[in-house]
Amino acid sequence: MNEKDKAIIDSALLIIANHLQQTTLMLDATELVKNYLQLKLAMREREIFSVLYLDSQQQLIEYKEMFSGTHDGCPVFPKEIVKHAILRNSSAIIVAHNHPAGRAKASNRDIIMTQRIREAASLFDIKLIDHFIVARNEIISFSEEGLLAYI
Repeated sequence: MNEKDKAIIDSALLIIANHLQQTTLMLDATELVKNYLQLKLAMREREIFSVLYLDSQQQLIEYKEMFSGTHDGCPVFPKEIVKHAILRNSSAIIVAHNHPAGRAKASNRDIIMTQRIREAASLFDIKLIDHFIVARNEIISFSEEGLLAYI
């Protein structure tokens, strides 16, 4: 990516981040979150697991890239996600990761990890709102796919 393209993407990320900090994420910003995550994660060469930490009004406190891995996997530690949420006084979280080498499709491993994160967060009254998987040209939402209903 050349410097001009990088500057354009950085500007777009700043604009979207400002909107995310002023928007109630669960009710009216799914597409905004998707656009933000697509810009953040789609072109990464390694798998990155990130978390959006939200306040009680479901507005963005912080976006944090928590873990990174290889081109086809990433270790994720729910304890660290929850610890960071507690330190930020977060009431809810949205998790996301990319699939640099594949499609935006949830694997069994992704579903099990989401369940572990949801269980760990719920012990501290932190709500898991959604999990997004980002590939280069597509993004899925566990919530929209009905996957959170089974977890």
